[in-house]
Amino acid sequence: MATERLKNFLNELNIDFVKYRYLAAVVSMITVFAAWVAFFGYPGPRWGIDFTGGTEIQMQFVDDVHVDEIRDGLVKLGLSEDSVQQYGVPAKHIFNVRIDDATFGVAEAKADVQKRFVDKYGAAWVADVVMDAEVGARVTVTYVGDKVAIEDVRPLFQDVTGVVVREGVRDNQIVVQLPGMGQEIEQRIRTALPDRTFHVVKAESVGPKVGEELRTQAFVAIAATIGLVLLYIAFRFDLTFAPGAILALVHDTSVIAGAFVLFDKEFNLSIIGAMLTIIGYSLNDTVIVYDRLRENREKYRRVSTRDLINRSVNETLTRTISTSGATMLAISPFLVMGGPVLSDFAFAMFLGIIVGTYSTIYVASPMILVMEEVKPYLQRFVVSATGTTAASAALVIPSVAGETEAEAATAAASMTESEKRRRDRADRERQAQKDQSRTGR
Repeated sequence: MATERLKNFLNELNIDFVKYRYLAAVVSMITVFAAWVAFFGYPGPRWGIDFTGGTEIQMQFVDDVHVDEIRDGLVKLGLSEDSVQQYGVPAKHIFNVRIDDATFGVAEAKADVQKRFVDKYGAAWVADVVMDAEVGARVTVTYVGDKVAIEDVRPLFQDVTGVVVREGVRDNQIVVQLPGMGQEIEQRIRTALPDRTFHVVKAESVGPKVGEELRTQAFVAIAATIGLVLLYIAFRFDLTFAPGAILALVHDTSVIAGAFVLFDKEFNLSIIGAMLTIIGYSLNDTVIVYDRLRENREKYRRVSTRDLINRSVNETLTRTISTSGATMLAISPFLVMGGPVLSDFAFAMFLGIIVGTYSTIYVASPMILVMEEVKPYLQRFVVSATGTTAASAALVIPSVAGETEAEAATAAASMTESEKRRRDRADRERQAQKDQSRTGR
């Protein structure tokens, strides 16, 4: 019963949204500018290891342990005290150790592999040792002299779990594929905390080159999505509709990025996924309003664009609030109890729904009004550029008393061919009547 009353109340609303478009434009521009300053300037985003490279290990201790004890152990390894954070409830004794330096432990692993070969074959035998930390930890050893059988090399690493020794691309090369820097760092932590027993819940390592490529591809994905939206809106509706939709999406992603910087939240692949989801959600909301606006244009041809926008937004307001409210209710549990990973994703989605709803009403929709005002000038520019005479460019004349040139152009653009013929015939009849009256005088 209460739901029905709320629905009826929303259906009866007639809010003049367009009235506040200038205030909303100022607020949006200030917010987006501040978000860009925070993201591209100070303090800047806190990138996850997905984009910077590095290693993250999640450990669960058997006994109760204080975070300061783990931090002291990490300091012995030359790591920052901020590298460790408690995860989840304290009773589970789970800690995250994050090492942003993607080259941490690389030099030691390379030196260890080289030492094993030098002890076996001598220093003169080793010509070059190249370490690649992008995929696990791969060491390529180039040697001089006769070819060495792989079966004779593998016993050198029999104490290393998960190691793979194979021939290189050249005859005098041997490739040693170590299991990854995660295990190397795990062994170091065990050495730094000899009195504590723990097991590794998960370990993730990303090389520096891979992290940089992922960051570039993330920006390309967002830019490509916005570009495809521009084509979709222009194809489905009209080119005057597209700029508003694009500005709304840029507005949404900018505000979310600024909020993540403000709240010192980590940017990782899951957040990029959330942003792409928000782009789709905001676009869907915008398309709903655009569809209703196009329908209302067909039904109310003599109504101004401003009134059509208000009518369209009000008519879809019930649907917007219902969909947004239901989605936010579904996300709320993850926001409160989702843990560090899910809670950040839920935070991005929760904020994106609010911002996306706002941008549909106060960014995308009013932009149509701006484009309708600019459209006649763009048409004149295009006509002049194609060499059409100024007289033919001025054929669009108001046929209704009080109708502006922009409204006349809008009405003419939305007419069918038969309606255009009827309007031309009516114009000729009015002109004939005017000529007849002059002749009678």
